[in-house]
Amino acid sequence: MDCNNSSDVTTVKRKRGRPRKEKPEACFRCRCRTTPEWRKGWVDREGVSLHVPLCNACGLHNAKQRKSYQLSKELNSIYRLLN
Repeated sequence: MDCNNSSDVTTVKRKRGRPRKEKPEACFRCRCRTTPEWRKGWVDREGVSLHVPLCNACGLHNAKQRKSYQLSKELNSIYRLLN
């Protein structure tokens, strides 16, 4: 009997890396369904910040807008203007 018979042995390949996340159905802003990368975005609705899925382009735009908003908020704050 030959011990090297590989037909009897089943090997299970282990998956490497992070487990895959579910892909969103569509971008919150532009409603596109395909993108090279999905990004996390924050949208303020009626005083509540919501976490929403964004396509690559909308995610970059959203991040740039939020950064600009935070910077202008710091530069034009009442505390900074009074001191």
